[in-house]
Amino acid sequence: MLARRLATILPAMSLAEALETTRIPRVAGLTSGRTAFVTTRPFRAPHHTISDVGVIGGGQLPMPGEVSLAHHGILFLDELPEFTRHLLEVLRQPLESGLLYQVLRAYRRRRGTGRARRTGTDTDGRT
Repeated sequence: MLARRLATILPAMSLAEALETTRIPRVAGLTSGRTAFVTTRPFRAPHHTISDVGVIGGGQLPMPGEVSLAHHGILFLDELPEFTRHLLEVLRQPLESGLLYQVLRAYRRRRGTGRARRTGTDTDGRT
């Protein structure tokens, strides 16, 4: 519950950030076209059993992952040691650079964003 409040202590989003943040859930089909743009920073807390594609995005029909959905917000990894080492390695590069690259069908490349503040806890609940 305390982790969910992290997004509320961050500065308010600028108009450019709000527009950028609004596009990502729309692409993922999580909002309708009539929904007003997002003005609060997103908070995403994926379960430790999530797949690499679920975190980074991609797939046969490319969709944004949790990193993109947390763009300009919080990506909270609860019980961090429970996440696989491979998944944490997959997260390292996009979170350092803020850019996600997905190669599609070997002939097209798509770029996505993923600038999120990240935090996590270990199994004892310490941050």
